[in-house]
Amino acid sequence: EHRDTLDSGLNLASCLRSLGDAKALELFKNLLEGCQRALGQQNPVTLETAEQLAELLAESDELIAAWKLRRQLLEWYRAAYGEDDPMALSAMSK
Repeated sequence: EHRDTLDSGLNLASCLRSLGDAKALELFKNLLEGCQRALGQQNPVTLETAEQLAELLAESDELIAAWKLRRQLLEWYRAAYGEDDPMALSAMSK
């Protein structure tokens, strides 16, 4: 689980999502687990993966799962960037 491999996986999952491919959801979930293990929760690749997964969950009408992930993302952004950082504030607004 090298950072470059995870980043490439994120790019692939994003492309699959853009194409409407159902495989994107499972790939995002697997990538998030790998990112958390290898990079930590506050790494930008982990945060971007979680952000895109939350969006895809919401688009797929998995609203409770999306909400839970968004709440977790807010905590990760706060820990990574602080309460007043634009990224944390953006996460609060979603």
